[in-house]
Amino acid sequence: MKRIIAQMLVWVILLGAGTAAAEGAGAHSWDYDLRLHLETEAFSRRERDHLQGYADLLEILELKGNLAWCGETRSMELKTDLIPVSNPASRIDFRIRGIPEMVEISSPLLGQEEICFNPPGLMYIARRGWETFRLPLQHLVLLYPGTTTFAFKCLTEAWNAEIDPLRAGGVIPRESIDRIAEEWRALLGANTELNLWINALTDPLDNGSELSAEIRELPEVLLNCTDENGLAIQAEEGSLRWLNGTGKVLYEERKSGKETLQALTLPKDTGYCTPSFRLYTAETETGLRTELEAEWARGSGETDDCLVRFRFRAEGLPTEYPAEAAFSGEISLEGFLLPNFHFLFSGKTSPEGKARVDVAQAGQPEAGTVFSCEGSIVPAQRQEPPAYTYEELIKRFNIFSLNDQSLHELVSVVDRPLAAGLINFLYELPVSSCQSIMDDLEDGGIIQLLLK
Repeated sequence: MKRIIAQMLVWVILLGAGTAAAEGAGAHSWDYDLRLHLETEAFSRRERDHLQGYADLLEILELKGNLAWCGETRSMELKTDLIPVSNPASRIDFRIRGIPEMVEISSPLLGQEEICFNPPGLMYIARRGWETFRLPLQHLVLLYPGTTTFAFKCLTEAWNAEIDPLRAGGVIPRESIDRIAEEWRALLGANTELNLWINALTDPLDNGSELSAEIRELPEVLLNCTDENGLAIQAEEGSLRWLNGTGKVLYEERKSGKETLQALTLPKDTGYCTPSFRLYTAETETGLRTELEAEWARGSGETDDCLVRFRFRAEGLPTEYPAEAAFSGEISLEGFLLPNFHFLFSGKTSPEGKARVDVAQAGQPEAGTVFSCEGSIVPAQRQEPPAYTYEELIKRFNIFSLNDQSLHELVSVVDRPLAAGLINFLYELPVSSCQSIMDDLEDGGIIQLLLK
């Protein structure tokens, strides 16, 4: 299951990257019709029998729906039908719409009721899930980028309150850097959301207290990267650079022709784990080339202490879609903080919107494809872009705020439509799939909990 989750992570990261790139660029809408495949032959013989149940499950399901988002209104809408190909009438469909602060869910399974949840609270649920059931939900929660941006928002606001964006050049005095570091220390010690994010990730680890302390050293990293001269900002046509007093370039933006570069390169000799990243894109004759490297580590060697190191590389991505393209690349995650993986991927797209992606394990590519997705993704027309407000999304049942009474009320409202909608769907599931799911629920202690 850990490998399956890691494979799904590849898709979420790619989808998230595309969504982020489109923010502020108007409304976008896409119809999709997809089939997923899990190849058990790529796994060890010991794992095949168990994973075959999930492979059988994916083989009978089709995903069909629409995804729309608008960067200007910060709104998204996802309509999805989960369709058993053996009996399409037993499909399950649901709709998710919302903004980063609140999301609404509706489905025939809920009858006439609509429920909601606030995504910033996901990490709280993840921590409770670990403390109560030993479920590593925090890794799945990270797939929603808003969880992290919400947690670190206070640090960004502290920076912006002291320093206005300087795009035309200037100097940030050392006194401003000192005040920012002091505010960051206070936030890392007392801000509820930020500390919840840190603790949820580090508490389950054997050396969690050490890793937690490393993350909380960000103010010292900031101070050690600068000196009494503060930061100098150099802005020229097509480039922007931030330098410390020794002339070391700490941050750089550069655009030249069809190439762009963004890089944060803080000194690694500060004695602390230091964040860094590099994003490079270039349009070539074969398509778009993208390289992303991000890490939080002490030193630059592979054997040095590392909280997390993420790498993504792709060649031949289409510069516009739909289009004829053949692409390939790799994605990896290392470090103590998160589960590690390393995958190779390749795929094709067509002018008609047909698409296919195959994923293989980097350590044994000779074993062939582990996971694949194929189908169609085509642009769709919308009369109006999605645009929602917090007030219209919040419902009487917020699943993160349920107590004994409200939970009883919710169950009494949705029990009949939920049972009626699930019976036909579950009837179509292979026996092997049900067995694999039940085995994992038992291993995770969920069945024992429900039977208490």
